[in-house]
Amino acid sequence: MPEQNANILAEPICEAITVVVSTHVGGDPGRVVRRRLATALRLTLGRPVTGWHVRRVRGSDQPEYDITPPDGEHLPVADAWDLTYMLAEQPDIVYAEPSFRVLQDAEAVPAETLPAAPAAQPAALPGFDSCADDTPPASVDPNQLDWAPRLVDLPCAWELEPP
Repeated sequence: MPEQNANILAEPICEAITVVVSTHVGGDPGRVVRRRLATALRLTLGRPVTGWHVRRVRGSDQPEYDITPPDGEHLPVADAWDLTYMLAEQPDIVYAEPSFRVLQDAEAVPAETLPAAPAAQPAALPGFDSCADDTPPASVDPNQLDWAPRLVDLPCAWELEPP
């Protein structure tokens, strides 16, 4: 694997830092997040808040926001965690957690390494009929712990003679 791809795989990219603001905060929670972000950036990274995006998470039942770095900038993993910890210590911030993306190796597989033909499927065992009810139980009785083996027909498999 080329060294460039190894570096991409070894370094996750911080997509966002999600924060939840206290429901008891006075005023606009988005503005509170921006102020707390400015403080955290100044204390941890020595950077201004210019260009950072603070967006409300849609569909959340609590004041939850995603914080993303300026367009075209990638926040290193260590800086993302430092910023997250500093945000979590800020007043009115209930929760802070970073989200990372890991790029996968997307190189094409050379043709000579591909199999020439699909592998043959193993033949089914002769004379195997299901002897168990394959519907999962509506609820599990804590005293009846064998429903899972019965669900996958293990009792029948145990009765079969090896080929």
